[in-house]
Amino acid sequence: MPVRVSSRGIGVIYIQNTDEGRLFDEVDELAMTALSGQVGIALDNARLFQDLKQSMEDHTRLQEQLVQSEKLSALGQLVAGVIHEINNPLTSVIGYTDLEIMRGHEGQTLENLNRIAQDSRRMVGIVRNLLAFARKEKPVRESVNLNHLLNDIIRIRTYHFRASNIKVIEDYDADLPATFGDPNQLRQVLLNIVTNSEQAIRKGHSQGTIWITTSEIENDNDPYIHVVIQDSGSGIAASNMSKIPIHFTPQKRQVRAQALVCPSLMVLFKNMAVVFG
Repeated sequence: MPVRVSSRGIGVIYIQNTDEGRLFDEVDELAMTALSGQVGIALDNARLFQDLKQSMEDHTRLQEQLVQSEKLSALGQLVAGVIHEINNPLTSVIGYTDLEIMRGHEGQTLENLNRIAQDSRRMVGIVRNLLAFARKEKPVRESVNLNHLLNDIIRIRTYHFRASNIKVIEDYDADLPATFGDPNQLRQVLLNIVTNSEQAIRKGHSQGTIWITTSEIENDNDPYIHVVIQDSGSGIAASNMSKIPIHFTPQKRQVRAQALVCPSLMVLFKNMAVVFG
């Protein structure tokens, strides 16, 4: 007996007569037709309920993401203001330290002054990188050295790596060519990947290793910059593997990227010859 909803078949009911001495009559046929109609309505209602439930869950999740995005935006503005306040006294520390060094101090005093100047300049670099993350800027296209970007990111996360007993092994191609893109957007994406690796290690291990490698490769005689970020964490759960697109290959031949973090990778790497492995 077919199960239909609005002339659309959604299933079949198999009915067996256990009374061999009696055949189905017209009344039985009407009863079975009514039964199949009720079953079809029940099944369709269950499907509609599931669709509604999924839609509500998606709506709730999107609302939560929007709220979180607004919080991050406000936090970014706050961080930008705090960074400016930190940068001003750092500039004074470096200036006065350089003046003291020029006065001709020797021995342990000179060593201490050089250390203060060196660490202060390192702090200025960290502050500058943090400001680049916090600042909202229009997308730009300029020459970008991925080795330098990755190195800056590792320097920013150095304290967190030490606190989590995470060792970072960097193997950058010294002859890696520059690419064109938005350095701030690329920095954010690379930071997300490195942070994901850090979290994957901390989730189930007391220590671990992150390997970062850059190289130039060729595919169909076209040059690409190849960035590999690996970690010794637990990896991606098998239940989530089907949700990850293996490769994103747009219409233009020279564009190819692997989307492992978020769909924005497909936008950020548009017209950039960068492959993530």
